[in-house]
Amino acid sequence: MEDLIMAEFEKTNSKPSHVLMMRNLNHSLFRMLNPKQKDEIEPSINRLIDKGFVAY
Repeated sequence: MEDLIMAEFEKTNSKPSHVLMMRNLNHSLFRMLNPKQKDEIEPSINRLIDKGFVAY
């Protein structure tokens, strides 16, 4: 799941300190996920925050 989230940053050619809005993720990624994957969204984002890839 973390790889899918990070791939969205790559798709938008984001650089460090760029922002990817949650509504963009809802539109492009989260709608395509199955229920089990949707349950993993929040823990995956939290792991990315812990690793320093995402700021909240």
